Amino acid sequence: VIEVDGNNNKLIFSQRGQTSPEVLEKLKSFKNGQKVTGKIITVLPFGLVVEVDDVEGLVFISDVAWEKVEDLTTMFKVGESVEVVVLSLDEDLGRLNLSIKQLIEDPFKKLAESYPADEVVKGEITATSDTGVSVKFKDGIEGFLPASKMDSSTTYEIGKSMSFLVDNVDSNRRRVNLTPFVTSTEGLIY
Repeated sequence: VIEVDGNNNKLIFSQRGQTSPEVLEKLKSFKNGQKVTGKIITVLPFGLVVEVDDVEGLVFISDVAWEKVEDLTTMFKVGESVEVVVLSLDEDLGRLNLSIKQLIEDPFKKLAESYPADEVVKGEITATSDTGVSVKFKDGIEGFLPASKMDSSTTYEIGKSMSFLVDNVDSNRRRVNLTPFVTSTEGLIY
């Protein structure tokens, strides 16, 4: 039992048990941002369990690479040595939160420089939804055309290659926001 809540008639249990004082002491020897080398002890669908100096750590799949990773078993093997950076110490679970991708610069930042505002870009539509259209460019960068900016006279089909105008770069979402590239002069008044 890790918590008793009499007011709400609730007990909270843990199968893991309490973190031992020895593990807590070893955890304190690590610092956030510290680069360390560990050994992969388990490859899971959601991440890698890495042992660093007799302390377990977890690299979530989202912290393996800057690009989206689908299957970790194609990239990593149990027993493999891997360099990681410590993101944080989780004393409740007795483990380190680790990252591999933080050891390299985000390639998006450099690639995004080639997408200035109002630049005409060509990409392939990868998805359509009520919120907008997703576009993939040759260099792997993703673009997004919001539904509010979609041209009503244009048909957006998956697999179709089209030209767009760059609206702005969204570094947080790692994508280029787009607007339609209209080539028609129909309806314009001179």
